Amino acid sequence: MNSKLTLYEKLELLPPNSLQPGTSTMLIRRLSRLIRQLWQLLLLPPNEPRLTQAGCSQTGEPLFNGYDPTTRQGIRRVSEIELRIWLEQRYRHSQRDANADSQLWLGLRQW
Repeated sequence: MNSKLTLYEKLELLPPNSLQPGTSTMLIRRLSRLIRQLWQLLLLPPNEPRLTQAGCSQTGEPLFNGYDPTTRQGIRRVSEIELRIWLEQRYRHSQRDANADSQLWLGLRQW
């Protein structure tokens, strides 16, 4: 991405790094990311997966991180489709466990 900005600066005869975000802009971005993560931590129940955007790929597609606190497993820097597949597998796994628990409970109740 920096190379595109540099090329644009050269074509437009702009001073080098004139289009780079300033220190205050980067500080605001980091601060807003921190606030968003704290907000997400406070509002989400402890067993819900935590999802964050992890930047962009070389083609400009957004990348994501995911963490499942119940299994303590995560996934890093994946596309939206891969993240959705990971979430679906997590949901199916939890549903299968819930069904097995209810069948066990029903089986014990018959005794």
